[in-house]
Amino acid sequence: MSVDALVDASSVKAKPAAVMELKRQNLLEKEIRSLVQQRGEQDRRLLGLEEELRRLEAKLLSAVRERTGLSASAATLDRQLAELKKANEFLKNKEISVLQINTASQVKLLETDLQATKAAVKTLTDRNKDLAVIRELEEEIKVLQGYLDTANDQVQ
Repeated sequence: MSVDALVDASSVKAKPAAVMELKRQNLLEKEIRSLVQQRGEQDRRLLGLEEELRRLEAKLLSAVRERTGLSASAATLDRQLAELKKANEFLKNKEISVLQINTASQVKLLETDLQATKAAVKTLTDRNKDLAVIRELEEEIKVLQGYLDTANDQVQ
């Protein structure tokens, strides 16, 4: 209720001025107490909101730090992944090179073995031919020995 509503021209005429002033003072005191109470409630709400704001800011700061840390970790992991891929590719290429070198040396060894085996086969073939000739000569010697034995028998 406002002070002006209570103090109008008709009520001033009916009541004495002191009583009216006392009522007006009481109403003003009530209004002041009400305003002080409202101000206290507003201050408590403001303090609560400020505290909530501080907590939310702390959470936000923590989340930002965590996100920054996670971003840095992700960047580090991406870099490491790229390095590992590069190293893996290098090792694959090196392994292929080593395998090619090993294969080439094995082919050379096999070629050398093949040539040695061919030479051995040729030598054995030549020996077999020589053995065949020797056998033929032995047969001829036997035949000639038979003639000589027969001739010796006749001579005696």
